[in-house]
Amino acid sequence: MSQAGYTPIRLYYSTTAAAVPTNTNLADGELAINITDGKLFYKDNLGVVQTLASKSNLTTISFGTTGLTPSVATGGAVTVAGTLVVANGGTGLTSGTSGGVPYFSGSTTIASSAALASNAIVVGGGAGVAPSTITTGTGVVTALGVNTGTAGAFVVNGGALGTPSSGTLTNATGLPLSTGVTGTLGVANGGTGQTTYTNGQLLIGNTTGNTLTKATLTAGTGITVTNGTGSITIASTTTSLPGAQGQAFTSSGTFTIPTGITAIKVTVVGGGGGGAAFSQVATVGGGGGGGAAIKFITGLTPGDTVSVTVGAAGTAATASGGNGASGGTGGTSSFGAYCSATGGGGGNHSTSVPGNGGIGSSGDLNIKGSSGTLSYAESCALLFEGAGGSSFMGGGVFGAAGGAYGAGGAGRNSVFTITSYAGAAGVVFIEW
Repeated sequence: MSQAGYTPIRLYYSTTAAAVPTNTNLADGELAINITDGKLFYKDNLGVVQTLASKSNLTTISFGTTGLTPSVATGGAVTVAGTLVVANGGTGLTSGTSGGVPYFSGSTTIASSAALASNAIVVGGGAGVAPSTITTGTGVVTALGVNTGTAGAFVVNGGALGTPSSGTLTNATGLPLSTGVTGTLGVANGGTGQTTYTNGQLLIGNTTGNTLTKATLTAGTGITVTNGTGSITIASTTTSLPGAQGQAFTSSGTFTIPTGITAIKVTVVGGGGGGAAFSQVATVGGGGGGGAAIKFITGLTPGDTVSVTVGAAGTAATASGGNGASGGTGGTSSFGAYCSATGGGGGNHSTSVPGNGGIGSSGDLNIKGSSGTLSYAESCALLFEGAGGSSFMGGGVFGAAGGAYGAGGAGRNSVFTITSYAGAAGVVFIEW
């Protein structure tokens, strides 16, 4: 109800919720109000209806767990009090130490450190502990300002390492070995202790001083060593395995040391003795086998020559008219002055003794040939034979000449004219 004596001013209004006047409902400068919604409307100079004001619907306010609270009212104009906590983006602090810094004293709490000293280095205190400051002498701040690469300077990102007067370098990367390090790294520190090399030199462990010694490979028999720039070539001077090549002498001659050969194996066998013969009932003997010598010879010079002698076979004997004859002695075989072997003795008719075996001389292994055997003598016999002695190669048999190098020939006796068997010639084998 209007106050007495006054004429109330009434606006164009509506009681319908959410009703908004149209531009034809309002004249320029005229206001309209929806008294249900509490909204005041006007028409602007473009003829568009605009909301000028609306009533506040705020009745209460809550800041949850932020630490903030309404300090005056919960509706209308609200004044906020309290401190915004860390969980909601705040610090939870209302004050701090002058010269200090905020730090996390826990996972959800922030505190203020004590005042940090001026011109000092800040050092973290670890989990839950405030940072602090330290000084490491009077030149800390000055050194930070010194250009890198200068004595006493610190190393900074992109900077060069200076030349400190002392200290231990750890965890450094990109250290230039050609310009940043002097001296020679010793074996005890993983180096070699060496600075220069020649072609083909190798490093060999040396227990004297626990060092590495430079050495080159030395060529041996049948081996050559060629030292190149960054390479070592080792080659054989022969084209076959040791002992896979050789030469046999069945008659005397000259041996030439082959190219690249300085060591050989020599086997010499003397000639076999001839068997005895008798043209009556008597006992006669076969010729003895030639001796043998085996020798390993080193230190030879390729191209040098050695004289080779091959012992001849002992000759056969012929007897008739009740007479007898002895077989010939086998010849001596030799390889220069290095080694030799005598031939087997001839069978003897007068003493009824077979020929003795020959023997090797000056060999690493000297072998005696076998003696021949006697024939039988019986009054009714027409023919009897004694076997020749075997050499190192074998071959002593009844009723035949020597069957292998150096074997003795068989002796023979009969009431008729009879001829015995000759021994076999010797031989010389050279192997390398």
